[in-house]
Amino acid sequence: MSAMKDRLKGDQVQATRSESELELHVNDHRELVNADLQQIITKIKYWKILTRPCKMLDLSHPYGLYAYEFSRLYTNVDATVLIDQAGRTFMNELIGRDKSAQKITVVNDGLSSLDPKSFDIVICSHTLYQHRKQLVPTLTEISNYIRSGGLLISNHYFCSPDCGEQDSGLDELGQSKKLFDHPLCDVERFREFIERSNFTIHRSGVYPSLFGDCHFEIAKKI
Repeated sequence: MSAMKDRLKGDQVQATRSESELELHVNDHRELVNADLQQIITKIKYWKILTRPCKMLDLSHPYGLYAYEFSRLYTNVDATVLIDQAGRTFMNELIGRDKSAQKITVVNDGLSSLDPKSFDIVICSHTLYQHRKQLVPTLTEISNYIRSGGLLISNHYFCSPDCGEQDSGLDELGQSKKLFDHPLCDVERFREFIERSNFTIHRSGVYPSLFGDCHFEIAKKI
């Protein structure tokens, strides 16, 4: 397990990695995604939004694994994923050998290349650490791409509200510092930020994850 956590350090992979290195790194991320995904699925599987044709945007991981898993589990989900070149290489290979991945749209030109208000669900998993100083503008921008009544699904690690941004604040999460930038601070304040960004939180809580307790929010676009 510790070797896997060491390999997960950093959230991006250079396109120059060998195919074996890329596959190893993808498999490590898949272990994290699967651990979180099972928790997320149990929390949204009865929502009506998943019973009809549904457009999903995956902002979570560099390889589009949430998009892939949702497309595999729900035939009515039409997923789009924003990924870098390494992720694009992996996803193109996956699309070539897995029919459930063939309906995934791969985009690497950023949010601005997408149509506003065009998604029913946006997955934002372990994405916002690098934006922790600009959470309201970032969440507001994300909201612009969700239709009214659509869902934002967020899950992240948090430290204590007064930990600051020193390494000592990461001790509460142990090995998680090898995977992520500094965790988000103060989950209650974060939830206030969500509601200031054109959302209403319908469900929130915490579940055990690969690196410790993970907080989740399911918020509906106003």
